[in-house]
Amino acid sequence: DSVPVRERLILAYLKTDSLEKAQAAITDGIALMPEEGTWYEALGDYFSSIPTPNIGLAIEAYLNAYRREPSRALLFKINNVTRTTRAWDYDAMIDLFQSPQFGLQNDPITIGLYARSLAGKGAYDRAFTQLRKEYAALEQQIRNRSASPAVKTRWYEDLYVVFAKRDGGPGEALAIELAGPDLEYWDKAGLAQYWALRADPESLDRAIELQQEVVEMAGSMSEIELAMSYSKLGSFQISRGLDDLALATFKKLVELQPQNPAALNNYAYVLATSMGRPEEALDYAIQAVRLDPSSLEILDTMATIYGMLGRYDDSLSSRLRLHQLYPADLSTLLAICDSYQRHMDDPAKAAEFAKLAMRVKPEDPRVLDAMGWASYRTGKKMEGEDLLRQSIRLGPTASAHLHLAQVFMQNGDLEMASEQLRLADDLAPDTETKAEIDRLKDDIARS
Repeated sequence: DSVPVRERLILAYLKTDSLEKAQAAITDGIALMPEEGTWYEALGDYFSSIPTPNIGLAIEAYLNAYRREPSRALLFKINNVTRTTRAWDYDAMIDLFQSPQFGLQNDPITIGLYARSLAGKGAYDRAFTQLRKEYAALEQQIRNRSASPAVKTRWYEDLYVVFAKRDGGPGEALAIELAGPDLEYWDKAGLAQYWALRADPESLDRAIELQQEVVEMAGSMSEIELAMSYSKLGSFQISRGLDDLALATFKKLVELQPQNPAALNNYAYVLATSMGRPEEALDYAIQAVRLDPSSLEILDTMATIYGMLGRYDDSLSSRLRLHQLYPADLSTLLAICDSYQRHMDDPAKAAEFAKLAMRVKPEDPRVLDAMGWASYRTGKKMEGEDLLRQSIRLGPTASAHLHLAQVFMQNGDLEMASEQLRLADDLAPDTETKAEIDRLKDDIARS
């Protein structure tokens, strides 16, 4: 059995969304060669890349791989998947770190891993000690010119994980204790990211305040740092709901880098969706697509703007192009289903893409809604209604309640239809769904 051939086969399965075949190939590899870390690493990659990642199983697989074939590349993978507030196997990481054969206790990456593990176990004082040790190690690397000063921002992500379930103020105090009261550029950028990751309104306000200072400092640095600082500021402002300020920030970024497709895309998206000016946004979106014709985000913005302008054929064309590039992207599949249902009046094509969505994430309420409505409209009425009810049981959405209301209307049960429309209205539907709810309410009132 050739290891390279099997590895290529796994990669092909993952790229074509044949997830069950990928998992089977990996588990066969583990059964045939249980002492080789390659297969456990592949299993970790699988669990971290599936549509609904299983972080716990990914970490377990990576740790099994590391025990068999330790490598710095594996540490980077473990570091990436454990930078989360979700629970994982803290004890396994602590045991690995404390084992006699583990020789990287002074590496900043593993120190950060250790700090997150200790915090997960509630050993906060010991975690704080490790954070101090990690910061000192990073400072030493920067002084030795073995690492860029930008590496400091990684420490602030560790700081966030350690303080995620605690008040954020002491985390900033620890940063200032270590970096000094007059924060340098990368420390201030890292501290802004620390507050932004906490995501509550007060934390985002603090993140924006700090990031505005980062922008001022970046003005005396390179264009790259200034562009990056604008982009971060705009994203923080969006998260806080300050769309008008975000638009102004992204406009500055476009003026600074008129050939930056991400900047053009962000400006176009906010201008169209938040400011309600899709006509103006279209030119910026077209420029972004020309510069980066394979970006998921850019093509999605293009499709969204075409939809807002009523150019539904163009919108669907953009989403079908997205599907060619990213066949397992769930949002794209659901948007295509919706387009075929609402605008093309082609439930058979909607059913085709709903089946693909079912392969990606069959337990998702949105997928069950799409599959249920497509099934109902293609003549599978009992199956369709059952899927709609399953969708609502798993997670009520305005769309599923609307579709179930239409089922009741076709069955002549206007009282139940009215109740479903009321429930749909309560779930803050999007503009198109709201218009459909109001239209059906009017139909019932006239009956």
